[in-house]
Formats: sequence, structure tokens, C-alpha cells
Amino acid sequence: MFNIKSRMISTDQAKSLFEAQGLSVAEWSRSWGFKTALVYRVLRGEAKCLRGESHEIALALGIKEKNLDSALQIKLKEDSIEAKHSEGDVRS
Repeated sequence: MFNIKSRMISTDQAKSLFEAQGLSVAEWSRSWGFKTALVYRVLRGEAKCLRGESHEIALALGIKEKNLDSALQIKLKEDSIEAKHSEGDVRS
């Protein structure tokens, strides 16, 4: 819904957008497939939004900016771990 690419918004701005558009948090949550209670936690600033669903919620709301460098580093680390596991399977 929000996904503002030009700039991040605050949680207060996100709440204002819900009100301005006449959309409930629950409705938005369902449309995105998120847990409503967790969306409320993100909007109240109770979730750190470092990873997982809370992180995805923050990105979808536009309150957190995607960091492609971080995503790339995580992917590289995952690939490295998979390679190590594959090597271990071959040796056994």
C-alpha cells in the first residue's frame, strides 16, 4: 500500500496514511498476508524489525528502507553455509 520508494516515513505518518485512506490496519494486514497484531507492534515501535515478518512489514509500510547490500551479504552467507554443508555430505 505505502511502499514509498522516494523516502522513508515515520510510524506516525504511516498511521496517518491509514486514517487518510480510510483503511484499517487489520484490512491492510490481511491484504498483505501479515499478522495484524504484529503490524500494530511495528506501528507502536515495539518490534525491532531486524528480520523476519516484522522486517517485511516495515519494508511494506515504507518505514524501513531496503538495503540491497545487506540482502546481498545475507545471500552470500547462506550460499557459503550451503556449500559447506554440501562438502560435508560428500565426504561422509
